[in-house]
Amino acid sequence: MLEINKVYNMDYIEGMKQIEDESIDLIVTDPPYNISGIANNIELHGKPVNIAEFGQWDHLFDPEPFIVEAKRVLKSNGQIYIFTSDRLMGKYMLLFEKYAFCFRNTLVWFKRNLRPKIRQYTWRSGTEYILYAGKQKTKKVTDYTFNWQGQELMKNLIITNIVGGKERVGHPTQKPLSIIERLIKVSSNKDDVVLDPFIGSGTTAVACIKLKRNFIGFELSKDYCDIANKRIAEAQAQGRLGD
Repeated sequence: MLEINKVYNMDYIEGMKQIEDESIDLIVTDPPYNISGIANNIELHGKPVNIAEFGQWDHLFDPEPFIVEAKRVLKSNGQIYIFTSDRLMGKYMLLFEKYAFCFRNTLVWFKRNLRPKIRQYTWRSGTEYILYAGKQKTKKVTDYTFNWQGQELMKNLIITNIVGGKERVGHPTQKPLSIIERLIKVSSNKDDVVLDPFIGSGTTAVACIKLKRNFIGFELSKDYCDIANKRIAEAQAQGRLGD
């Protein structure tokens, strides 16, 4: 078992293969969306339209090796939340069925402060999706950790701003800390181990520190890994001051 409460600068597959079977309580992660580059050969005024370019890591991501390892490392009552795009949702649903996960919900993140669309050739995209599943398809739902937070907070529509201000730390797809905290609070308990194989700027680790959960994270980019470790050190220092 890898040392907990660390972010490792390595590829997610290399890292996950070093985790013991059935040792993780919860996975909360934001894998590549495969939305970078030219989309569907769209042209505007005779020139191809570049939708977005987040980096080479956001091209041709295959989610199956990730799902295979997730199935192995999760405890029998483990759960998983996956941020994804509409173009990968179908693949994940097929993989959940193939590997006998218990699909439970699709959560929708609605971005309240959506940026204006400069190239006005299609609908503005104001939502992202979070797929929620349990490891065991035949497991009773009451066996899963699910800390009900009240009718209002338990809607599958989560409305927040895009990350900005002091919270933004330089990662192009950084997710709001408030969303990650909500998922972890609902589907884990104190001292549980939360895994994020695509931890990016370290938001999942920061949420775990605040909520007194343990974490393991992997990040291939050294630059993002350095950002994550800086945020973790700051969160740990704040936690000590609050004790």
